[in-house]
Amino acid sequence: MKPVFARFAGALSEVALGRTNASQGLVALCCVLGASCFLAERAKADFITPCGLGDFTLTNSNANGSVMTPDGGMSIILDGGDNGTGEFGTTDFVTTAQAAGTVVFQWSYFSTDLPGDDFAGFLVNNVYTQLSGNSGDNGSISFSVTQGESFGFEMQTLTNTGGPGILTVSDFSAPLPSSVPEPGTAGMLLLSSLAVAGLVAGRALKTRKARQ
Repeated sequence: MKPVFARFAGALSEVALGRTNASQGLVALCCVLGASCFLAERAKADFITPCGLGDFTLTNSNANGSVMTPDGGMSIILDGGDNGTGEFGTTDFVTTAQAAGTVVFQWSYFSTDLPGDDFAGFLVNNVYTQLSGNSGDNGSISFSVTQGESFGFEMQTLTNTGGPGILTVSDFSAPLPSSVPEPGTAGMLLLSSLAVAGLVAGRALKTRKARQ
């Protein structure tokens, strides 16, 4: 990644000093835009934006589940119910899709309870899809949502005893409204604007010198 930005920095410097031609300037601009898209994709792989933890709602139904983030929003750990009632319960952690697109995440499941007593899954418009009830399972999931649809995660417990099911979710990505700049994009677009401005200024300076 560093060599890419080193080359970009050099190209931007040449443009700003008026030492490049129009074709080279366009190449530099394309590098900027490509880098901005790359950063935007990487920046979305968390629970910070576009769907931050504050955008989700935790709901327990005959359960005492909880959610936490061990790394400042890069991943979450969702615990299911274990309130000792001996009855079925659910713990939901749900948000609303801000745009149509694909939700992607990595997951892993752990439980000290007997296999089949607790389950982890995800929700789309209140429709539950099971991920696992076997401790140690893991994988990756992607599914489509439309703007305004609810989606998220659900932990189920059959007995609320024996220890909770635990779902860890990481590399989370959700669709972002096109009208909102993605993280990292705004800064890179500013740099691209500066590159164009430098190109124009450099060419204007050359033109003035040629006329003198």
